[in-house]
Formats: sequence, C-alpha cells, structure tokens
Amino acid sequence: MRLTVICLVLFFFTGYAQNKNIRRADAYFEVGQFRNAVKYYERGLRKNNSWETYYKLSKCYRKLNRPDLMVLYLQKIKEKGSLSAQQTFELGQALKMVGRYGEAKQLFQNLLKTNPDNMEYLLEKHACDSAMVWNKKPAKHIKILNLDFVNTEYSEISPFPFENSLIFSSNREKFVRNRAGNGDELPYYDLYKIPDINDPKILPFASSVNSKAHESSASLDEKG
Repeated sequence: MRLTVICLVLFFFTGYAQNKNIRRADAYFEVGQFRNAVKYYERGLRKNNSWETYYKLSKCYRKLNRPDLMVLYLQKIKEKGSLSAQQTFELGQALKMVGRYGEAKQLFQNLLKTNPDNMEYLLEKHACDSAMVWNKKPAKHIKILNLDFVNTEYSEISPFPFENSLIFSSNREKFVRNRAGNGDELPYYDLYKIPDINDPKILPFASSVNSKAHESSASLDEKG
C-alpha cells in the first residue's frame, strides 16, 4: 500500500512538472520568445506529445527559420491523424522551403481540389512547378560568387545594384542599435551600402532612412 502511494505521488509530481513545462512554453510563445518556448515544449514532450504541442513547435520553428523542423513536427501531427487545411498548407510551404517541391505540389493540389478558387494555394503550386523547371536547367551562363566580405552569420537580403554600388538589407549584430521584439530574437533589419563593389567597405545607409523598425527591399528612382 505504501509503495502504491509513493508511486502515485511520483506520478503526480512528474505530470505536474511536465505540465509546468508546457505552461511555461505557452507563456513564452504568447510573447514571441520562440527560442525559449521551444526549449520548454521539447521538455514537455516527454509526457505531453499532443498534436497541439507539435503544432506550436512547428510555429516556433517557422519563426526561427527552421523549415526542416517545421516539416518534422507537422508530419508528427499527420501521424496522429489528419491535418487541417491550414496545417496542410503550412506543411506544403515548409516542404517547398527545404526543396521537396514534388511533395509540396501534391499537397497544394489536394487543397485546390476542395478549394479551387484559393489564390494562395494556386500560387504556391505554380511556385513549385517553376522551382522544378529551374532545377532541371543547367546553369551554364550563371556564375555565383560569394561576397565573403558581405555575408555574415546573420541575414543579408534584397540586394539592389545602383551604378557601381550595392545596397542591401541586413540584421547584422555589428551595426545594430536595437534588438527586435518580434519573436525571432534577432536584430531589426537596416539598409547598408557598398559604395564601390570593388572596395570591401560597408556603410550604414542614410540615417534619415534607417529607423528603429525594419528597412528592407529598397529601390531607387533616377535621382537616387
């Protein structure tokens, strides 16, 4: 009898600890601290491997730019039962991001069977078609160079050539003034310029343009 009581007490406290992990993860999830949320969801999975926990993990990894892990947890939901239309769409997007275009296309086609007028589904299907075509074409006339003085461990995106200079957006820590509070726990994007592409010198763009929010995807008119 005493052994039974001890076992029940241990079971109660183990279950409470696991639920505590999930509650803590949910709290981090709600305020957009996705790295912390992942840590506690994965601890809680030892006892609570519900589809809701898997789905929140997939959402965290979407924010953290890990489509491979999005695929993992969305497929775990699929193993437990059927995916909702939204979850199927998100799985298709994740598969597309990791280069599994055929599988992604099939999911978008399945969604279009039940909702043929949905433009998002149609555009994603066409994107998969285009990617599969591009992958088959030999890149004989394309040479890719790594600008190692530009690329960092952070993100450099949206390059825009202007005369002999290059403008791009980055969330590099080196120049950041404020960290983002949008859940990815990375700095905000700002615009940068390389005045001369042959001279590896990077400068922040005009202070009148860069702000405490994100700046990206620039374009210039004929006056610069």
